[in-house]
Amino acid sequence: MRRVATALVTVIMLLLPGLSAMAGGEVDDIRLRAMSDELQRSLTSLSLPDHEKPYYIRYSLYETIDFSVDAKLGAVSSRSGSRQRTLDVDVRVGSYQSDSSNFKDSSGAGAGITSDAEVGVDDDYMGIRRSFWLATDSAYKKAVAARDAKKAHFLQKKESDHLDDFSRAPAVEVIQEPGRLAPDVDRISERETWTERVRDLSGVFRDFPRVRSSWVRYDERVINTWLVNSEGSRVRTAERACRVMVAACCQADDGSPSTDQLVFLAHDRNDLPSREEMMDRTRELASILTRLANAPAARTYEGPVIFEEEAAASFISSILAPSIKAHRAVPSDTMADTSLENPLEKKIGLRIMPTFLSVTDDPTARTFRGVPLMGGYDVDDEGVLARPVKVVENGFLRTFLSGRTPSKTNKESNGHGTTTGEAKTSVLILDSARSIGEGKLERRLCKLARESGLDHAVVVSKLDNLYQINFFDELSSWSDALSIAFGKLPSPAVMYEVSLKDGKRKLVRGSTFGASTMRILKDILATGGDARVYAVETAANNYGHVIAPSLLVQEVEILEAENSIKPPELPNPVH
Repeated sequence: MRRVATALVTVIMLLLPGLSAMAGGEVDDIRLRAMSDELQRSLTSLSLPDHEKPYYIRYSLYETIDFSVDAKLGAVSSRSGSRQRTLDVDVRVGSYQSDSSNFKDSSGAGAGITSDAEVGVDDDYMGIRRSFWLATDSAYKKAVAARDAKKAHFLQKKESDHLDDFSRAPAVEVIQEPGRLAPDVDRISERETWTERVRDLSGVFRDFPRVRSSWVRYDERVINTWLVNSEGSRVRTAERACRVMVAACCQADDGSPSTDQLVFLAHDRNDLPSREEMMDRTRELASILTRLANAPAARTYEGPVIFEEEAAASFISSILAPSIKAHRAVPSDTMADTSLENPLEKKIGLRIMPTFLSVTDDPTARTFRGVPLMGGYDVDDEGVLARPVKVVENGFLRTFLSGRTPSKTNKESNGHGTTTGEAKTSVLILDSARSIGEGKLERRLCKLARESGLDHAVVVSKLDNLYQINFFDELSSWSDALSIAFGKLPSPAVMYEVSLKDGKRKLVRGSTFGASTMRILKDILATGGDARVYAVETAANNYGHVIAPSLLVQEVEILEAENSIKPPELPNPVH
């Protein structure tokens, strides 16, 4: 890994279309100035008797401007807009080699010593300084307490495999124009337009009596970020996202629930699909759910499966994404680290996928075949420049995504850090050096199923979104979302049995996947030539794009889902 330079790296770049960088020279931003001045005062003057001064401080200020409207069955259920600012402070005591982080003590001070608070939205120099002054005082005292507890702990217990607590990073300067929603007059007009559109989309479900519950949302958000740190970094970035979500649930006569959703993402509302296209896609979703309510139950199956379209992206995101983030065990004065062990941690240099597959996480990716991408950024949350990272190369695990918290596998940041010290994914790209046509992929699927003595094969088009399914209907179990942390496959949302006699597809419902491990990645036999961009929820209420082709997996276990939910005794009164 390259040696981290200490020189100042000055970068002025663009994140979003329509935003312009400031001209060269000093940028007079009252927020950056207030943050820098208070940071310097804290760095030089903040101390407690018989304790160390901070060696590192980071200030982050976030401004969120948003608008959202929700509707159900043609009626608006809520509409709101807001503008707020919050701050995040990281104060570290000690040195890069050993500091106040990466330790949990009984007082509750966590591994990341940060302090969050709301800040006034006015650009008031003294008001901003005061907010950071209070937050810094609190964070420093927590850091001192954590440092003392950590020292005492290791006086009694030997530290195994010592790692530095924080990695150095070059100072950067990235200055972008702050983002805004549309001007007042245009904003009022656009809000009415999108309120009407959401109302119309939600009204589609009135014509589908088998749909038990449905919900549509439009939201638009601008996030402006200011960051300064004691290493000399000065950052001002702007991020904008517009999103339309359509979600619905139906229930079969035996009580078995089925859920499905649509997500449209764009940086600008003008890049979202037309009203007509979204109406057509919503009707298609409602139609599939109606068919699912009347479809036969899936049979237990163990054999080859094609994950096509959105299911392919969800497969990679669910199985691989949680395990390609660098992990560090955090000692505690009360108990050992209880976080789950990364199943890939000891497999760097080993093959984890077929040799024709590679995986890259690229926060700098902006488009794919003309489609704008969401999930990227120019600077991560710790003030490190973003860069693409090839995690898997020709099937072999090469590295992990990492922030500035050193781990056994990554000693330095590769531009994927968060304020909690963990790593994050951005735009995840699965590349295949060996792809075959869609028809050939399904013919190979059927050939494999026939060789296994089966009478049908399986194609999965969509998987459940575990972050959202309980958000709009009580039928689904929120406990299923716990499988996210384990890298388990979500249940199929849209699945077909393919007859080996005539090749026809039959929609089926009520299934779940059997236990799966990282080993399933090696069972990928082939990919289609249909790589596309799909929206995947990478964290609660946080979407990004995954680029993936259809996948043929050699052996997958599919079980009949257990169901104990009775359908309503009376028919839906709306229809």
